[in-house]
Amino acid sequence: MKLITRHLSCHAQICQNRRDLPWLLLLHGFMGSGELFTHLLRPLKRVCNPVLLDLPGHGRSEGSSRAEHYLPEQLVHDLRSILERLQLSPLLLYGYSMGGRLALHFTLASPGLVNGLVLEGAGPGPEDPAERTRRREEEEKRAEEIEADYLRFLERWMSLP
Repeated sequence: MKLITRHLSCHAQICQNRRDLPWLLLLHGFMGSGELFTHLLRPLKRVCNPVLLDLPGHGRSEGSSRAEHYLPEQLVHDLRSILERLQLSPLLLYGYSMGGRLALHFTLASPGLVNGLVLEGAGPGPEDPAERTRRREEEEKRAEEIEADYLRFLERWMSLP
């Protein structure tokens, strides 16, 4: 299904709707999509109602050329808008890497909406200002690589362990 948030269309897939089970929203990492989790659907359906969401600019969701649309507070706002429309309660969140950071930001901003949180390969980021600066510079370099030669970047990214 397509859900409009701001001026973007985000793709979501509700994989099961059993009233006796909680909802589990799965958030993928950078360069991923909800399809990353399809191999987990069968076992997950025994204990929850899985929901897959393609984050903005990923999978079947639209992207934006405006950098401010990808700021954490904007993504949290978008996710809250989507979840309000879907009315998923009780809600569990699982986030991998970038999706984990979004899940963490969302939970901190809306603690009453989340009944459980699982983070994999994610955290709030470095506390040390020098390390935050180094990380920001690394991410800016990655963005330049993507803009310069997307296919080359994608090939290198997909070959990472």
